[in-house]
Amino acid sequence: MKYNDDIVDKIFDYIESKTKWLYQNDLIKNWFNIISWTTLTAIVIAIAKQSESFFLYFVGVISFILVFFYSWHTLFENIKSQNKFTIITLILVPLTVIGLLIYMTQAITFIINKNA
Repeated sequence: MKYNDDIVDKIFDYIESKTKWLYQNDLIKNWFNIISWTTLTAIVIAIAKQSESFFLYFVGVISFILVFFYSWHTLFENIKSQNKFTIITLILVPLTVIGLLIYMTQAITFIINKNA
């Protein structure tokens, strides 16, 4: 039983060290900011689709631009502070935000249409 306890302790310590680094660099806060604002943007766009409201589309597009550049700025500042500039990271993070927005919009539109 001691062997299993050691493995669990090592795994816990490893995860704790990684999340501590994320916390110290404000990445956890930024992650939840990006997720929440992307979700809210997707809700606005889904409602705009359902209601065919130009104004809501406009709000959704502005919101997406702001979320996209917020995530870009967060990533860029973190890379600059760590001196780890990679083109893959600079491409992967914005594509993740775009993909998340598309997925969330489709999921929320489906839920709205299902309940309508």
